[in-house]
Amino acid sequence: MTKTKFIPIRPLIKLNDDLFSIYIRLRDTDKNGVGYCTTCHTLHSFNFLQCGHYISRDKKSLRYDAKNCHIQCIRCNVFLKGNYPAYSAFMQKVYGNEILNFLNTAKHHKLTSFELIAIFNDTLKKIDLLPNKHLALSRIEKITKKFIELGGNINNKMEILT
Repeated sequence: MTKTKFIPIRPLIKLNDDLFSIYIRLRDTDKNGVGYCTTCHTLHSFNFLQCGHYISRDKKSLRYDAKNCHIQCIRCNVFLKGNYPAYSAFMQKVYGNEILNFLNTAKHHKLTSFELIAIFNDTLKKIDLLPNKHLALSRIEKITKKFIELGGNINNKMEILT
């Protein structure tokens, strides 16, 4: 019988944050890694974009929700604190009022180690399908290596094995 190893939540959140940010920035940019900020529409390259959250990352259950996250420039994401008037307009245009109602009323819970491991594996699979993944392969490899060093296992069953 295989023993399950405990993996602390904080390092898993950090690794998921890093990997999910890469996923969102790749998803929302073209094959050359260039994309428009969701809120101010300025053109930036992959390395100068951030993963902006409509609902704050403090709401752990929405932290890795792809509909809650889109690329933003550092000005909008950090200095304008998300540029929410423009972000709200974007969300309504792309998804309609239903998504805003869902995100604003979603039940929030803390994520477990198992959920974070599943999110990590799911995000890796999503990145693998993107045509511009080559732009971040070395970063993805470093993050994946740290995940494995923590005791995570990358497989279809999303288990932690020792």
